This record gives sequence, C-alpha cells and structure tokens, in this order.
Amino acid sequence: MNKRPLPIQEIQKHIAEQKSLDGWLIYDFHAHNTIGLELLGIEQNQLLTRRFFYWIPKQGSPLKIVNQIESHVVKHLPGDQITYESWQSLEMALKSTLKGRKRIAMEHSPHGAIPVLSKLDAGLYQWLQEKKIEVTSSWPLAQYFTCQWDAGQLKAHKDASKFLLKVFAHSFDRAKKKKNLTEYDLQQEILQQFAENGYITDHDPIVAVGANSALAHYSPSVKTHAVIEKESLLLLDMWCKKDLANAPFADITQVAYLGKKAPQKMLDIYAIVKDAQASAIEFIQKSLDAGKEVTGADVDDVCRAKIQKAGFGKYFVHRTGHNIHTMLHGIGPNLDNFETHDTRPLMARSCYSVEPGIYLPKAFGIRLECDIYIHDTLKVEVTGASPNELICLY
Repeated sequence: MNKRPLPIQEIQKHIAEQKSLDGWLIYDFHAHNTIGLELLGIEQNQLLTRRFFYWIPKQGSPLKIVNQIESHVVKHLPGDQITYESWQSLEMALKSTLKGRKRIAMEHSPHGAIPVLSKLDAGLYQWLQEKKIEVTSSWPLAQYFTCQWDAGQLKAHKDASKFLLKVFAHSFDRAKKKKNLTEYDLQQEILQQFAENGYITDHDPIVAVGANSALAHYSPSVKTHAVIEKESLLLLDMWCKKDLANAPFADITQVAYLGKKAPQKMLDIYAIVKDAQASAIEFIQKSLDAGKEVTGADVDDVCRAKIQKAGFGKYFVHRTGHNIHTMLHGIGPNLDNFETHDTRPLMARSCYSVEPGIYLPKAFGIRLECDIYIHDTLKVEVTGASPNELICLY
C-alpha cells in the first residue's frame, strides 16, 4: 500500500488540466473503492464500516468527511476535516462541500463499460444528479498515481516470476515421476512451496489435466479432481507475490504433454497460441518505439486476429490479458476488446499479463501466459517467458 505523502499539488495540476473539472471526490464504503484506497494509502484490511469522502478541489485545501467512529482512517491525510455522526449531518457536509460545483471526478465508468473502474454506487450517483452535478471518470487522474511501480516493486515481481518458473519445473517433474498423482495433490504441493518460500496468493493455482484444461477457470478440489496420467496435456496456471507490503504479483501459465511426442493437433494449437502471444508483445514494442499510444483494446485485437485467422477464434473465450499490481487483477488497463472495450493506454512502469488461449471442448486447452513490464524508456521486458515449443515430459 502506498504510504508516500499524497502529492496534492501534483493532483491539482492534473485536475486543472481536465476541462471544466472542479475537483476529485473520492468515496468509499466497506473498502469497495480499491482505486481510492490505493491512492490515499489506506489498507483494505482496516475496519471500514462507515462512509468517508475525500475532496480534492482544483484549488485550495482538501477536505475529509468521515464518521467520528472511524476518523482515524483518514488521520494521515492532509486537509481540513468534517466529522459526522447522523445521516443528516453527512448530507449537510456533502452539500456544503459541493456547493457551486458543476463537474467532479469520481471512480466511475460511464455505462459500466470498464467494471474495474465502477466504484460509485447508483444511489450516490442519483443524489449527485439531483444536485445538478456532473460526474466524470477519475481514471485520467488516477492513472498517474496508481498501478505504477518503483524499483523495489519491479525487483519483487521479477523474484516472484523466477520463483514460479522453479515451481513449474518441479511440478512438471512431479507429474512425470509420481504415480497416481491427482490435480488436487499437485495443487496442494504448489501451495506448500509458496508458503515455505515466503510467497502468498489470493486463490489456489489452476491444475488441469486432459479435458479439464479446456475449462479456462477450472480448479480441482478435494472432492472433484482427476488423476494426472500419461499421454495427456497438463495445464498449470500459478500466481503469487512476496509476503511483503506493496509487493506485486507474478502470473504465469504453462502447459506440458505427459509423453514423448504430442499429437500433431496439439502441437499446431500450441504454435498458434505462441504466435498470437508473440505478436501482441511485438505490436506493443513497435508502437511504443514509433511514439504511438497503445490501448488495451488495440493489443487484444492484434492477438485475437492471429487466432481468428487460424480458424480458432470462437475457442479464444477471454481477454488477452490484465493489469498486474499488488492485486492480481490490477485496476489499470486490461488487454481487452472482447469482454470489455478498454481504450485506456498502457502505462510506463506498469505490468500486464499476455495470455491468449485456445480451448477445445472435451479435448484440451492451451493457454500461454507471460508478463510484460513497460520501463520508463518504453522498452518492454518479458518476465516468465513462455517456451517456444510444447514441453514433452518423456
């Protein structure tokens, strides 16, 4: 969590650059506004049971509106404070704060187009409309202050990526050597390796063999799992981060064939997916080199076109990738023009997964996932690179 002093003057500079914008109103209830909490340096695991607002005007001092029970939550933030108790006193505080304001930024996505930005509830939006206050998305402001890493975070990500590659090697070796090993057994072994090495995750890794690999978000359980057998495809999707404050995730998916030579169709599908992934990364780098803005939708289009041209478009059933931050699915741009129309530009000092896949129902699925980091120099660095060819374990 960001504990640096809040750069109010820099934020106000960006507010002033937005047309007719009076200020930025950050609102949270029950830690729902992950964007606002990230910016304000408020831990999500705090007891946040009451509404609070933080108003950053275009000019002048910020203002905190907070319930007296939880006033400590915003104690570290600069600005004056209004403490409320009743709903009437809260409404009065909001009215006085926003009096004369015509256009404000909040964590809002018009028409709900980008769900990760949709933190403003409909009731509050309705209240603001009744007061003739226009709400615009805060993302053009927030992008400068969230999802970008410092040198320590980049190192933590690289360390996590290198660790995951070791876990992949170990896991594939276990699948090859241990008889009657189940998906669930291997999943639990992976989690044990995470814990023993100081890494944490937000969900159990995906371990899927055979037809289960065609289910993009399949996950074995103690009751539902398959035995990992020879002459089948094994898909592993793992993500973790160091158990340290501000550490970002690494997120990698690889597949391997438990045999000497994989079926030709499997090899062909692997080659198509690998080509799509490589094309997406190449497109990002060439565009940045040419001084062009690259949106998440642009990258998804390029990647998806490769798979569509090969005749498997309907089997690529998810976006190309997502932003990675201290949360696995960060709040930054996603590589997506399929599930959402994400026209936000990719940012320097930020990280993204690139994970195309082809899933053939009741047969097998191949997803390849690596991560990319965009440096200040606009050079793209790949972490957890996908193997050029399908791994065969015998």
